[in-house]
Amino acid sequence: MCFGGLGLVLSKQARLISVARGELPADLVLANAKVINVFTGDIESGNVAICGDRIAGVGDYHQAKQVLDLTGKYLAPGLINGHTHIESSMLDIGQYARVVVSRGTLAVVTDLHEIANVCGLEGIRYVLNSSRRLPLELFLMAPSCVPATHLETAGAELKASDLMELKDDPRVLGLAEMMNFPGVLVGDEQALEKIALFSDMIIDGHCPSLRGRDLDAYMTAGIRSDHEATSRIEGLEKMESGMTIMIREGTSAKNLEALLPLVNDRNSRRFCFVSDDLHSEDIQDRGHLDFIIKKAVRLGMDPVTAIQLATLNTAEYFGLKDRGAIAPGYSADLVVLDDLKSFKVASVYKNGSLVADKGKLLNFPMNKGKISSHFFRPKPLNIAPFTPESFLIPHPGGKARIIDLLEEQVSLTRRLISELRRSQRSTQAGIDSLEEAIDSLGTRLGESKENLRKRLVSLYKRGQFYDMELVFGASSVAEIYDRVYFTRYAARAEERLFENLLDAKAKVEEKKDSLELFNNELSALLGEQKAAKDSLTSAKQSKQKRLNQIKRSKKSKEKLRKELEARRRELERLIASIDQRPQPKPTGTVIEKGRGNLPWPVATRKVLASFGTIVHPRYKTRTFNDGIDIDCSGGQTVKAINKGKVAYAEHLTGYGLLVVIDHQDGYYSLYGNLDKISVKKGQTVSQRQTLGTASDYLHFSISKGTEFRNPINYLK
Repeated sequence: MCFGGLGLVLSKQARLISVARGELPADLVLANAKVINVFTGDIESGNVAICGDRIAGVGDYHQAKQVLDLTGKYLAPGLINGHTHIESSMLDIGQYARVVVSRGTLAVVTDLHEIANVCGLEGIRYVLNSSRRLPLELFLMAPSCVPATHLETAGAELKASDLMELKDDPRVLGLAEMMNFPGVLVGDEQALEKIALFSDMIIDGHCPSLRGRDLDAYMTAGIRSDHEATSRIEGLEKMESGMTIMIREGTSAKNLEALLPLVNDRNSRRFCFVSDDLHSEDIQDRGHLDFIIKKAVRLGMDPVTAIQLATLNTAEYFGLKDRGAIAPGYSADLVVLDDLKSFKVASVYKNGSLVADKGKLLNFPMNKGKISSHFFRPKPLNIAPFTPESFLIPHPGGKARIIDLLEEQVSLTRRLISELRRSQRSTQAGIDSLEEAIDSLGTRLGESKENLRKRLVSLYKRGQFYDMELVFGASSVAEIYDRVYFTRYAARAEERLFENLLDAKAKVEEKKDSLELFNNELSALLGEQKAAKDSLTSAKQSKQKRLNQIKRSKKSKEKLRKELEARRRELERLIASIDQRPQPKPTGTVIEKGRGNLPWPVATRKVLASFGTIVHPRYKTRTFNDGIDIDCSGGQTVKAINKGKVAYAEHLTGYGLLVVIDHQDGYYSLYGNLDKISVKKGQTVSQRQTLGTASDYLHFSISKGTEFRNPINYLK
């Protein structure tokens, strides 16, 4: 039998003990630091001695191979993320470590159900193998729901028999979030089989909005945590039932502000901070656990308590006995901070070695795990061509069913307010009942006190004659003994009754104080929810107002579209009637010959609306513009683009004052929306002759017969 490994361990342990006793120098002493004691909540000035990968002691240590002065700096334990899905960062485990370690996170407890959904056990082993040499400790909770539902076809399925292969790995701490809480409640065989397999280990929960007896039933399966609580009431009930509440602040799910008021000096050990799903850009832009701590402090939490929720609490929940604190024998995972308010990380030590300094990683190792090639696609996916229109949802018109998130929020807030009021009524009833009990106990205490007073007065008045009366009034020695015994028994009984009544009254008063405190919290929360309801109701009313405006605007647009269509048809009828009149012999194609070189009818040349079909950007309604609209702000003189004869010079519905010039070669030019007309029907005009004035815009068209052409193609 070989004892070489054991000997090495004993030698390492012996050296650690000698360093702790001051008999041997430490490898490293971090001197003059403000050491954060997460056990007591205190900040202590002292030196931290490190031997190998362990802390030898905290205190008066000076002898070391290297002494680093941390005067003015704070020293905190390495942060531990108690629930995350590394895959949601879209990073390989090595790159993930690269971004979180420099921010003080030195251990993560992850549920790899996303890679497991596709690659099964091989995907999990790939991540575990890739993380072996990283300055980030990775612990695994075995995925409990792969696939998440029976409807998924991601490629893998993990049964209890598959998970058994993971159980013996020392980095596997238990069973990950049991998302199938309905299955647990109805006794689903597969869910219960997995729970039974890990019954001797940690089992995480996932039970959004689960309350009352269903919550009790869920917890009887040995589930001891939840990260899905989103309200104070839900979090309080789960905590009171014995759950560790993981306060989540991730990319999409952010519950810190809602749950932080639950944490106080009495119950702070029942909470821990986690990120759950957190995207890489959020880690880069805002931070990891360091961001959650900083935000919690900004919201009013004591900095040391906030650090406790990201270190010791997490370590103790998962049974990581040598992590989460700065204490003798603990892993030398340490974070040096410039200050506690900003939680700015100056440097990071993993197992006693400096791994990050001033936000930069040092000597960063990478150990790429291996995974079968059939899990990778050697060629790009073949995706059919698509355009923005591909995402349009076809709808024939009329009403459509939509998901109204705002209405759902208002409804949810109303339900919360209703629940809060019920809880408040129940709590007040409890307070009233306790007040009655206090009054009753007070009465009984008064009676007991009065009985004791009378007895003492009687004893005082009778003095020594009372003892003589006991003796000489007895008929035998046995009766003397009985009289003395029962007298003393009665006195002790009255004394015990008085003490019991005092104790009962104190306990009832304490319970009343606790209920009143809870009632005050309910009142505060009720006020918050009422304010939230008012805000949501206001937002809903504002939204409805906007919708009404949009509907009115849409009706107006539709009305305008119909008017424009009618206007265009009226103009076509007018041109057709002019075109059918007896015409003189054409004098030449003056418009066609001048194409691209004709003068503009007004001097501005600023086009407000183009020729052709126009699609409304919001309503997608289509209208045809038979010409162009030219800006005439400030007033403009309108002139003929070429010679011809005035065929029309009066008002036309939809076009206002309109002049139509017949150029006697099959072409017509039209000048609408005039303020004033200066020519008469039948009058011959020359090129650039004044036809009238316009002060808003000029609607200008060119047609060949009844076919409208784009005027821009004809103008210079």
